[in-house]
Amino acid sequence: MLSDVLKQMQENAMNMMAMGKGKPQKQKSSMPSMGKQQEKMNQQMQQTQQGNKSGKAFSEQLAQMAAQQAAIRKQLQEAMEKLKGTEAGKKLQGEVNDLMKKMDQTEEDLVNKRITPNTINRNKDILTRLLESEKAIREQEEDEKRKSETAKPIPPKVPPAFEQYVKEKQKQTELLRTVPPSLAPFYKKEVDNYFKKLK
Repeated sequence: MLSDVLKQMQENAMNMMAMGKGKPQKQKSSMPSMGKQQEKMNQQMQQTQQGNKSGKAFSEQLAQMAAQQAAIRKQLQEAMEKLKGTEAGKKLQGEVNDLMKKMDQTEEDLVNKRITPNTINRNKDILTRLLESEKAIREQEEDEKRKSETAKPIPPKVPPAFEQYVKEKQKQTELLRTVPPSLAPFYKKEVDNYFKKLK
């Protein structure tokens, strides 16, 4: 049953992606929706605990919630993969690993049709910590984006008129060097001094 629900969720995701094709869009981070997904799932869990605790519909609900929890855990794992090797990734790794273990316990409870007060409390804790983690990850993603978009130094562009002037001056200097005029020794010495100063 759980595999059927997971298959259905994957098909829905594929359909959504197919509908989104056409104009290439900037890929948005999956992070903002994770907290909302967890919150919605927690509410469903509380309603299920208060309602009928037997029958096919109950089993299907639990299987669907287990699949949702698995999907959220996978999103969190993917978000952490993007931060692998960064300073923030190292800081968050322990917290996120613990969070994923708690999600795994919830999945296990749901598959075994156990919704206890302990499960509800654990999921409240998961939601709080997930919101904190996703905020930290989102900030890090934005920081990385800012770093990658930092302006690169552009070499100063010389105005065309000034460039032409410099070329003309170089031509004149080369001409004076290659065709030395017949000058008295004093003036030859002055010309040599002039060229030395130009260098």
